[in-house]
Amino acid sequence: MKNEKDIQVVHALPGRVRLKLHQLKDNIAYAGPLQRRLLEVPGVTHLEANPKTGSLLIHYDPTVLEVLALHPSVSSCLGLPPSDAKPVKKDAPPAKG
Repeated sequence: MKNEKDIQVVHALPGRVRLKLHQLKDNIAYAGPLQRRLLEVPGVTHLEANPKTGSLLIHYDPTVLEVLALHPSVSSCLGLPPSDAKPVKKDAPPAKG
């Protein structure tokens, strides 16, 4: 069962991470305050919150902030312990024969 405050890492590259936040989905009133709080995190350069999909795209300066350090900041803004940020597990690609 999903917790309404779940955070899932959908995709991450140096300088960019996309998260799915159950709490953001269909919650326009939540998007603005969340963006303002996260823009205060040193190293975060740009945010795109999409309440329709529950997606949060975070651009950050990888020389200032590592993606692993970003998760606790997002969790903190949501009032969650850092351990609640979970990567999405994807199926392994098929083996080449």
